[in-house]
Amino acid sequence: MKPARLLALPLLLCACATSSPRSPAPRAADTTPPTEQPLPAAPPEAPAASAPRETRELAGEEKEKVLGRLDLLDQEVDRVWLESCPLAPGRSELLRASAGTFDEGGLPWDIELYAPRLDGEVLAVFEDRRRRYPPQGEEEPPWEVRCRPGGLDLGYPDDLVALHLDENGLWFDPRWGRELPARLDRASDATLAHFDAVLVAVRKGTGVDTDADEAAEALLRVLLARAERSLRAAKPSDAGAVLDRAREVLSRASKEEAPWASSLQARARAAELALLRLRLTEAEQALDAENDLLAGARLDAVHATLSAAPAEEPWTSLGARASALSGRVAAARARAPLWVAARHKVGRLSSFPSVPTDDPEDGPDLFWRGGELCVRQTERAGRMRCVDAATRRWKGREPYVSPLSGGWQLSVEEPAKHQWRILLSIPEGGAKQWNHLDWPGHLRVVARGREYDFVIVAERPAGDTSTVDAPPRVEGLESHDLARGPGSLLAGGGELYFAAPDELRATHVEGRSWRFSPGIPDAPKGCAREPLVSPDGKWAACAVDLSSEADPREAYALWLLELVRE
Repeated sequence: MKPARLLALPLLLCACATSSPRSPAPRAADTTPPTEQPLPAAPPEAPAASAPRETRELAGEEKEKVLGRLDLLDQEVDRVWLESCPLAPGRSELLRASAGTFDEGGLPWDIELYAPRLDGEVLAVFEDRRRRYPPQGEEEPPWEVRCRPGGLDLGYPDDLVALHLDENGLWFDPRWGRELPARLDRASDATLAHFDAVLVAVRKGTGVDTDADEAAEALLRVLLARAERSLRAAKPSDAGAVLDRAREVLSRASKEEAPWASSLQARARAAELALLRLRLTEAEQALDAENDLLAGARLDAVHATLSAAPAEEPWTSLGARASALSGRVAAARARAPLWVAARHKVGRLSSFPSVPTDDPEDGPDLFWRGGELCVRQTERAGRMRCVDAATRRWKGREPYVSPLSGGWQLSVEEPAKHQWRILLSIPEGGAKQWNHLDWPGHLRVVARGREYDFVIVAERPAGDTSTVDAPPRVEGLESHDLARGPGSLLAGGGELYFAAPDELRATHVEGRSWRFSPGIPDAPKGCAREPLVSPDGKWAACAVDLSSEADPREAYALWLLELVRE
């Protein structure tokens, strides 16, 4: 038996992953549902309307009255529209509002609110929340709400959920529900993720437990089947992403005591164990191939899963195996081919220093001039002092001269997810680009000289199994004269580079990395940024953070490290 009609219940759908900036202008027309693997669609006998909806923007007292009814007066609502919405005979319409808010971290979010009304009564409030400035390449399409006689469709364009309207309110459309398992099986992984969010929101807003239970069960079965196929194909990354979503669905079902949860729990557990064993095997193979970066990435994922696992077999045995492999990774990284023979404290810095590889517009604070390390004097504008690395003697103050060409500016951009680009601006106002849009990794500037002179390393993602046997890509090293440069992140004659303050990586060998410690007394964290190596490779400048809880003022000790190649 259905409960009494549900009115004015908020239906909250958080599209929190990523999104494109909102577009507050009213839509001119509904669009036809996509034909490629759509999740839900309007029933055949009741297609979505294709004629333009009549739209009217509300203002003044009428706008405030609507916002009060929707309990939205505390939100920064920008604009409100009233659109025709042929849900049922009588006066049916759709209220749409653009709002803004901030999350706990102070980042701005855009909100689109949709509220279908029938004879002045609000049936539900649908909320599409998205980041105003999403990462490039991760934008998602905005929500759609399509009205039709007897119901409406809502969600993302490729996975609309069909709702049916009767005298008791909004419900899952039964015809849509019967087709759901087949639709889910054909859907893409992204569509499944979107559908899970929509499903949770519809259930929360309408209280339709029985139908939502059946939809959640169908979704979980499809997710588990997809994870099992990925495991059989030895694709742990794909299986892990799908199992993460399955785990969320199963967790909610267990809390709500869904009758099917216990039977699928065992199946999910078997898939989780198979994934752990596959990742451990890949970690062992990576270590045998001296690819400790890939081994470490696989083991990080294993430890993250085991941290929430019960303290019983077979989880404990897998944990012991993972710990042993982690010990092998740590041992491999400890045998660095570059070590510090001597350390000398030569001064103090009042702020975090920029270096030539940063390519700051006004020149670097710290750079090498042959065998001398030069430091810009922050308290005396336009002045610098240099210290001889061999004698540790400082010279007198002199006018600051940047080792980089004036007006030339090098920057690294990420125009799309996992796609990188080098941009070099020149003084005349033009720009020359080095594009690597199909490169699956991060571009890092490891050396910088004048004008077009720079060296970049394209680092592969540690978990990218398709590039295990391929070395990093290096450009500009052959033409760059390290001996005449202003210092760089390259060491060992260009065979190594500092990927982090405490990490060395091989320039030409895939997956090799080592822990680097300057061994400075009373400085357990080591260098605050990547050491800047001298042109001859014998020295490195290391800035050590001196701030503490007792004295939080910004200050850095400047050390010279004498480097020895194994």
